[in-house]
Amino acid sequence: MFGRMMVAFDGSAPSRRALQVGIEMASKLQQVLYTVTVTEGLPEFVVAGAYEPVDPDLVGKVAANCEDRRRSLIDEATCLAKDAGVELHAEGRSGPAVDSIIEAVRQHACDLLIIGLNHHAGLVARLAAHTGRDVTERAPCSVLGVR
Repeated sequence: MFGRMMVAFDGSAPSRRALQVGIEMASKLQQVLYTVTVTEGLPEFVVAGAYEPVDPDLVGKVAANCEDRRRSLIDEATCLAKDAGVELHAEGRSGPAVDSIIEAVRQHACDLLIIGLNHHAGLVARLAAHTGRDVTERAPCSVLGVR
């Protein structure tokens, strides 16, 4: 059915549910599971100091915190998969979430992407960035949205 499955895992409640679904599917299908964890860090205009000079130590601390968070989430996903007897290939990326997820799916030639979906109502839904929707529109493969 699906040869390669990937879960976008950011530690949020919806992504934790998506990870659990991915682990269950990989276990039943006896497949390897891929995960990608993306941390965005500081916006480019802050790093470049476009508005006001930025303390380089602050940029370094934020980068270190992002790397620590990414590593922690990868370790968590790895432990959950191992406990279920599923082989997991987990990776972390830095950059815009949607672009990074799509790039990872393409790089690993995945044919199913599993993502957690948040519900945004009313005006917030129209104004806020919605990673799940944007990934779904751009994904080069089937997408399973988990609520």
